[in-house]
Amino acid sequence: MTRTLLIVILFVLGGCAVPERDEVPSGIDATRLKAAQGDPVSQYQMGMEHLRGVNVVQDTEVAVDWFRRSANLNYAPAQYQLGLAYLNGQGVTGDKPWAMFWFGTSAYGNHARAQHQLGLAYLNGDGLPMSAKWAWQWLKLAENNGVREAVSEREEAEARLRPAVVKRAKGWVEEFQPSSVWSFEADPTVRYVQQALERLRYDPGPADGILGSQTRDAIRKYRRDARLADGDGIDRQVLERLRMDFGAEFDAAGPIG
Repeated sequence: MTRTLLIVILFVLGGCAVPERDEVPSGIDATRLKAAQGDPVSQYQMGMEHLRGVNVVQDTEVAVDWFRRSANLNYAPAQYQLGLAYLNGQGVTGDKPWAMFWFGTSAYGNHARAQHQLGLAYLNGDGLPMSAKWAWQWLKLAENNGVREAVSEREEAEARLRPAVVKRAKGWVEEFQPSSVWSFEADPTVRYVQQALERLRYDPGPADGILGSQTRDAIRKYRRDARLADGDGIDRQVLERLRMDFGAEFDAAGPIG
């Protein structure tokens, strides 16, 4: 009898189990571990698991929390899901303008369904000011990315436009460069601020996503009234205060400014 075999027998007779190798997490446990370690894809997957109640207890608030973490790491599918959550009031208080912020951020990240949602918002004037041109542009991108229903909707938008405007819209689509990293001067951010200031009667001009002189004047007045630092630009203070004015949370981590 060898020495090794004798040791094993003594362990068994003594009621001691032979130590096993460290177990490697698999399935949902592995996903949860990677999500906790900051992997945006795993965070998104955990959000979907909780949204659907697959392998975990269904909980839309927990799902939104995972989507928020992933979205703030610039993962476009999670940004789209946050947009849906705010649009439908699922796990959060419904808020169409903030839903459009997340749809817009995701759409610029080249997420087809977010582009479709944004196109519909412009087409119907639901959550964003009606604009056949912007509807055409986003619906065309969605169409190019495989969203079949966007074809007829894009044609509906085109019927409202002059040929010269369609030509410019085609040029915009051809030059489109995806980027899901949002900034304080990005189109979705500026449009949200313009809509919020309009609701507060600061007259920022049209919600066109352009940080022009009228919008800057409105921001300057809002900063003064809200007792924020002087200036005419958008920063974290402005966004946090605007969200607070509407009883909501500023949940976009984004750049520190």
